[in-house]
Amino acid sequence: YNPAYCGSERMYKVDLGAQSTYSYKPSLFLDSHFSMEIPWEIGITSWGAGVKVSNQYQGSGLLNIASISPMISMGLQLYKNNNVRSFLQVGIEFNTFSTKTNFEKMVLTDQLDPYYGLYKDFSEELSYFATDNVWTFDMGVGIYGQTDIRNHRLPSVIRYGFSIFHVTSDKEKSFYSEEESNIYMPSFYNRRFCANVEYVQPIEIGRGKNVFLGGYGIYEFQGGMHDIQVGFNTAYKWFTLGVGAKVERYTPTYTLSN
Repeated sequence: YNPAYCGSERMYKVDLGAQSTYSYKPSLFLDSHFSMEIPWEIGITSWGAGVKVSNQYQGSGLLNIASISPMISMGLQLYKNNNVRSFLQVGIEFNTFSTKTNFEKMVLTDQLDPYYGLYKDFSEELSYFATDNVWTFDMGVGIYGQTDIRNHRLPSVIRYGFSIFHVTSDKEKSFYSEEESNIYMPSFYNRRFCANVEYVQPIEIGRGKNVFLGGYGIYEFQGGMHDIQVGFNTAYKWFTLGVGAKVERYTPTYTLSN
C-alpha cells in the first residue's frame, strides 16, 4: 500500500478484512486489518488523512504482531488543458509495531527427551529473553501520479507510483539480553521498494456503454527478493476479467566467509 494513495479517490473509505490461513493445521493463523481515509481540499491542494490497524495472530497466539499506522498525503494538479490533465500526490505514514511472544506456549529443545518427550515445564533458555514484547517504530513514504489523456470523448488514464517502506528500521531491538541491555540486531523488516504503473483505455461500444481495457506492472524489491508482476484486465459494468503473471527471484545480499 502506497501512503500517497491516501485520499486520492476523493471519497471517504472504510476497509475491514480478515484472513485465516493453514486452517488444516492445529495452530491458528489469523490476519485482520482495518483502515479508513478522509479527503479534503485546501485551495489548489488536495489532502488525505487516514489510519491503518492490523493484527497478525500466529501459531494460536505464540506470536502476535500488531501495528497502527497514521497516514497523511498532499496532492497538486501539475498540468491541465483541454486534452491532458496531470496530478501528483505525495504521502507519508508512521508505523508502530508490537511484536509479542507468549512464552507459556513455547517449547524449546531442552524441555524434550528422546524417550520421555516433554519432561520439563520451563526452559532455562527463556532466562536469556529480556522481554516478551518488542516495540518498534518505522515510517514509509511514497508518490502517486495520474495523467488523463482525452483523445476521444472518454480519457485514457495512466497511473504510476513509487514507495519505500521501513525507511528508518535499519536496526531493531531483539528479544534477547546481554548484561541487562537489549542486543541490537539487523532489522526484522528490510527496506522494501515498490514501483507500479497502470494504463486504462476505455472503449465505447454503444450509447452509454463502455468497456475498459487495462494493463499493469509492479516491481518490488526487499532484502534480495525481486518480485515482478504484470497483468491485463477488462471490465464492463460490474464484471471484471483479468489475467496476470508473477516472477520471483532471490539475490543474496551478503556473502559467507571463513
